[in-house]
Amino acid sequence: MTLQSSPAPDIAASADARGRGNDWYRQGNMNLAESAYQEAMTLAPDDPLPHSNLAAVYFELGQYAKFAARHKTHLRLAKAPLFSNKFEESGAVLSEVTSEDTRKGLQASLSRVSHIPCSKEGRDSTRKKLLDTVPRYKPLLQTEPEYYSVVHDDAATVIPEDLLATSQPQIVCLLGGIGDARNLLATIFLTVLLEMSPQVALGNRRSYHFTLVDLKPAVFARDLLIFRLRFELAITSRQDPAAAEEIEVTLAYLFAAQVMPKWVSNQLQACISVVLEDLRDSTRIVLGIFYIPEPARERIIRVLLQWT
Repeated sequence: MTLQSSPAPDIAASADARGRGNDWYRQGNMNLAESAYQEAMTLAPDDPLPHSNLAAVYFELGQYAKFAARHKTHLRLAKAPLFSNKFEESGAVLSEVTSEDTRKGLQASLSRVSHIPCSKEGRDSTRKKLLDTVPRYKPLLQTEPEYYSVVHDDAATVIPEDLLATSQPQIVCLLGGIGDARNLLATIFLTVLLEMSPQVALGNRRSYHFTLVDLKPAVFARDLLIFRLRFELAITSRQDPAAAEEIEVTLAYLFAAQVMPKWVSNQLQACISVVLEDLRDSTRIVLGIFYIPEPARERIIRVLLQWT
């Protein structure tokens, strides 16, 4: 009979695996750090360092049960059940913390949080109540902004002055990366002023065609709202100055903020409803001036629905 002995520990390879784990840990990649530390444990089972490292990973991942099974430091052992809302277990471990100041601080924390309802039902109902009562523009939190609301340059026309000075009957303009449409609006205002000037005869007025391009559907969603509000402003500016002022305030919030008063949010929601109605009718020219292909309509509709 041949007895097979356990493989000899490879201290050097284990240290190398721990080093890789430490690098991943510092970068915040806990999954890769966990794999590296487990490799180090396999290579040197009796080395306590990989066990301690792995416990730290479990602590960072919030896997406190796994952490407590490996870590023997009373301070973190007391914190782990505290973070898991296991207050009785945490209180029992706290008595073993040797530092009096640390023990008193944790006991004070335990006393405060133990009176807070931590059930899942309580959290869900509180969150729902918050979302139902707080006026909001965007109900979703995202890691990447849908668009940048504030830019660093001034609005300017995108059509060269020498082109406007010609007698060409039609001007076609492509705007790549339309952004917040300020430059487009500035261009439209300038061309309207030029075409409506007394020097231009009615039959000699030119036509303009703008093609707008951007990667983010939220950009077009906001721009459509801006144009809709501009149309409303043009109609009401002479008839109802007070209503026109409210539209101007709504435009300002739409440009620069995502937190807004309730009355601004209500006005914006009404505007969104009008734009959605146009977008959902594939036979309709949106707002009377925009041709938007069907795939783009679907993406813009999805964004607008997130804002309702």
